[in-house]
Amino acid sequence: DVQGYAEDRMGPKRTVILAIGAGLGVFIAAGLIHMVRQGSGRG
Repeated sequence: DVQGYAEDRMGPKRTVILAIGAGLGVFIAAGLIHMVRQGSGRG
């Protein structure tokens, strides 16, 4: 089945993209929280 083959090929790649996106989201959120804490501590 061609569609099943395409889904099998895209499955792992989609998981990797989601994992990278989640990692970037956590990293950006941590950076924003760090900036906010520094700003509030400074002021």
